[in-house]
Amino acid sequence: MPDSELVTLTIAELAPRIKAREISPVELTEAALAQVDRLQPTLNSFITILHERARSQAKEQEAAVMRGEYRGPLHGIPIGIKDNIATAGIRTTVGTKVLANHVPTEDAFVVNRVEEAGAIILGKENMEEFAAGSTSNNAHYGAVHNPWNLDRIPGGSSGGGGANVAARVTFASLGTDLGG
Repeated sequence: MPDSELVTLTIAELAPRIKAREISPVELTEAALAQVDRLQPTLNSFITILHERARSQAKEQEAAVMRGEYRGPLHGIPIGIKDNIATAGIRTTVGTKVLANHVPTEDAFVVNRVEEAGAIILGKENMEEFAAGSTSNNAHYGAVHNPWNLDRIPGGSSGGGGANVAARVTFASLGTDLGG
């Protein structure tokens, strides 16, 4: 299946096809990374992109599927993680230059859970600084753009995740809600 068709599928459509070995997590991740490379210059939806890590995770998840160790609907699915959610060994800036070089030593619980479920992390998504706003117009890492109208915002503070899912760059995104 061409990359352009793969990225139009939903998790509900992909999951049974990954389980049945009709779609490869490696193939799906490469399609998603192609979307990242094509759209990042326009959307600015990521702060950190994890090409090699995502490829490595995809190979691991594909091997698990081939061994009959399918873990459920997130297995082999490329996702994004908002940049205020701790990821061990991966820069987590919280959208600010103050933490530009911050690398957590532990994953947030939710990151552990999605990785245990077989999800593949494409990168850390752009956001409002400190998650304290609603525009995702980040003064340090640049504004996130709405894929449907570049003159508009995708909202915030999880704007990178919203833009990525809307543009079919990622199939899901972990975000947060400061406002309740």
